Amino acid sequence: SVMEPNANHCAQIGEILAEMHLAGQTYEGRMKNLRGPEWWTSTAPEVYPFMAPADAELLRNEVHFQSQHRFDKLPVGAIHADLFRDNVLFDGERVGGLIDFYFACNDVLLYDVAITLNDWCVQDDGDIDPVRAKAMLQAYNAVRPFSDAEANAWGVMLRAAALRFWTSRLYDLHKPRPAEMNKPKDPAHFQRV
Repeated sequence: SVMEPNANHCAQIGEILAEMHLAGQTYEGRMKNLRGPEWWTSTAPEVYPFMAPADAELLRNEVHFQSQHRFDKLPVGAIHADLFRDNVLFDGERVGGLIDFYFACNDVLLYDVAITLNDWCVQDDGDIDPVRAKAMLQAYNAVRPFSDAEANAWGVMLRAAALRFWTSRLYDLHKPRPAEMNKPKDPAHFQRV
């Protein structure tokens, strides 16, 4: 895994993600997104009591904002849904493999791009690194061009991807499952995003 990606790493990820999305178009299996809008809408209220009032209000407002946006007209297919840096293996400077398909499902392809960009191309302060983001998006677009509808939905989709991981990290932190093997990750990163 590469923990401090550069533009070249991000371009490779954009290309391989687009190739995966195209290859997935022929996959006939279907799996619901277990961490999609229904999940975050029902889960967010469970973590409000653990949050500072201003943070809970921010989360509440974002859940409401996302409820006003649905993406029925955007391309869908098989997505990874968790293509973070720690789920990509490198062989030197080249991608050697993708792992951890636990959350793989069928959903909006752009959502997968947003999830991936929010990890690979976001700085510690929550701002997007324009050089890495441009490299990823151009490489993806060269393989599977974005539609106008996808371009128009991009900002809202970035927020949806951040909301999904902010909510899940808050939930894992405050309501851990028995025998949970994973150490909870910092939810504040996706609050900043």
